Amino acid sequence: MRTSLCDNFRDLSNNSLTGQVPDFLSQLTSLRVLKLNGNYFTGSVPAEILKKSKNGLLSMRSGLLPLFIR
Repeated sequence: MRTSLCDNFRDLSNNSLTGQVPDFLSQLTSLRVLKLNGNYFTGSVPAEILKKSKNGLLSMRSGLLPLFIR
């Protein structure tokens, strides 16, 4: 199955989003780049997203987002 660039890249930056980072983002298996900076997220980042980031499978740009495991 081919994966398009749209499947690999999510730019949610500068949208003034609030609340927690949504769990559904960790279900996007082909996601390789996630931009979250410029938002007002609170709480924690889903553990699966952090795991992918730490393993080098995901580049996460979060600005001042506190990275707490959920």
